[in-house]
Amino acid sequence: EKNYMQLVFSRVTDEMGVTRFVCGFRNIDEVVAEEKKKNILYTMAHIDSMTNLGNRRTFDEYMDSYVNKEPEADLLFFSFDLNELKAVNDTYGHEAGDELIIGAAACKKSAFGQSEQVFRTGGDEFSAIIHCESGARKALIKRLTDTFNSWSGKICSDLSISMGYVGSDEKPGISLEDMRREAEKRMYAQKSDYYRQAGKDRRKPGTDGYF
Repeated sequence: EKNYMQLVFSRVTDEMGVTRFVCGFRNIDEVVAEEKKKNILYTMAHIDSMTNLGNRRTFDEYMDSYVNKEPEADLLFFSFDLNELKAVNDTYGHEAGDELIIGAAACKKSAFGQSEQVFRTGGDEFSAIIHCESGARKALIKRLTDTFNSWSGKICSDLSISMGYVGSDEKPGISLEDMRREAEKRMYAQKSDYYRQAGKDRRKPGTDGYF
């Protein structure tokens, strides 16, 4: 019968200056169980359970990693917000609203790819930090828009998303936090246009997630 073990050792220097090694063995099964537990705890703390995207904590940690770092030249910051989510919840129930949130997340993962940084930062709010060369941005935006437009769920026939994005090459020395603010500003401008064209006041109860 085979039993795999992990050798654990530590170098110790005594009072006389003599260095020795203290060794021990651990059952590999115990090591694997500990790693699984760590992974579970990390997932619970950093991954949004509904969409499997990074959660707000993960997003904040990623933003913090750029505090003293200049964004790469090919970086794009996206800000997203679902339109009329509250109206869907009120009319069809929260199951329908959840379907829209999950569908929006799936569309982003499909358009951007699994390797990019996509986060659910609030109830119906998302952010994405994507590497994309300037020459490929037009195609990326079209692919993203087409993915949104072609989505259809079991309860909801379509979804509507407002978005704003900013490239790091738009302004010399721009920080990632500045990009976030500008992307949100552009997203809210598009959201206002959406409600204006639809003849709705998003500030009224029952129109969206705004009051």
